[in-house]
Amino acid sequence: MWLTKGVPPVPRSRPFAFALLLPQARQEWIAAGLGLFWSLLVAAFYLVGFFDDAEDALIDWEQTVFSSTVPDPDFALVAISRVPSDRPWPWPRLDYALALRGLVPEHPQSVVFEMTMHDEDPRFSAFDASFRTLVDRTDAVVFAAAALQAPSQEPLPDGVAALRLDGKAGHVANFGSFLWPVKTFAEGSPVGIANFSRDPSQVLRRVPLVFRLDNRIVPSLALTAAATRLGADLNRSELVPGKRIILRDGDGHALRVIPVDDEGRLRLRFRKPGLDLLRVNYDDFLLYADQAERAVVPAVDLRGFGKRQVWIGATDPSVSDPIRTAAGLRMPVEIQLQATAQIVRNDVIVLMPKAAVVALFLVSGVLLAYGTERLSLPGALGVVGGVSASIFAGGVLAFTVGNVAFPLVTYLVLAAGVVFCSRVASAWEMVPRLVPEPERVSEPIPPAP
Repeated sequence: MWLTKGVPPVPRSRPFAFALLLPQARQEWIAAGLGLFWSLLVAAFYLVGFFDDAEDALIDWEQTVFSSTVPDPDFALVAISRVPSDRPWPWPRLDYALALRGLVPEHPQSVVFEMTMHDEDPRFSAFDASFRTLVDRTDAVVFAAAALQAPSQEPLPDGVAALRLDGKAGHVANFGSFLWPVKTFAEGSPVGIANFSRDPSQVLRRVPLVFRLDNRIVPSLALTAAATRLGADLNRSELVPGKRIILRDGDGHALRVIPVDDEGRLRLRFRKPGLDLLRVNYDDFLLYADQAERAVVPAVDLRGFGKRQVWIGATDPSVSDPIRTAAGLRMPVEIQLQATAQIVRNDVIVLMPKAAVVALFLVSGVLLAYGTERLSLPGALGVVGGVSASIFAGGVLAFTVGNVAFPLVTYLVLAAGVVFCSRVASAWEMVPRLVPEPERVSEPIPPAP
């Protein structure tokens, strides 16, 4: 036994968890664990929409700073920018018939009336028969309807287009009644609901593309106009709430896949300075049409209206209140036209899949916390800041080029917490021993006999 004198006893074996925390790496493992916890917390807040307002504000900034527009050959706008006092709003159908009469010779692809024409009072309906004749001479005329909350027993008119529903309707807006355009001139023409929120205290970022009426999924005016422009059959199209609307043609082929939220709304995608389209004031248009009919060369060549979808709507602030958007104040007809143009051009904002975003959060949080634990605070800030700046620049580029929106604000919150996690791990003193080792007492080994 004298040969073992002075040799320290073998310490008791430690649990497996402590075996992972090797003395030279235990701080990094602590940092990785804290980074994982923080990543899970941020991901949970992201999934419940805690950062949605900040992300929306960032997208507003991206699309108004880094996005530019190009001339649009698909659309035109006849804007009723002045309503004189001797012709109070709303106007009789005679005025709309005059506008349509000036458009017919130019052969527009379709015409969209943004105002509702539901009143059958003789003051408005005196020229409905003449208006119907002009509607029949136009390739396609789209009319606007309005949905109301008050319940009604009146069924929807025959022939109203309705999308198929894939799944549950969820939070799609449900209405009990409606104001439909007069059957005399609108029968057989496509009709869309023109409602959307006009809360003056908030920025309008999304417009509904579908509504629930009489247990049917009825399209909005913007969606109906887009379907008319693309040649889509709304009765063969379908809604998947929270995911997409698929516009299909008569043979069932998909023409557009439109991302929507669970309320069936489209995120507006503005570009500076705005829609670059052919735009003429209503009074000027009537003058130019009269000049063209008398073989006088007008100031604006009306042949530019040919093959376009021409919208007619009020832009006079005295009869139509402007609405706050990410790109500034816009009139309702301009917002409806904006949504239609996005669908036709396939210029829609696409959100990254949430599963992919959460996975990126978890991986980034763990690796950055683990890798920066041994660095000083300036070094950790430099590494995390460099990675975050690269992801931020990539996110802005992806949005500008491909309309892909990455939750950059949420990622910056994640990155800030990762730095804190690495600092906490660096200052964490952890003793891995369960039982303290006895003091070593050195005794001289006696010489051999």
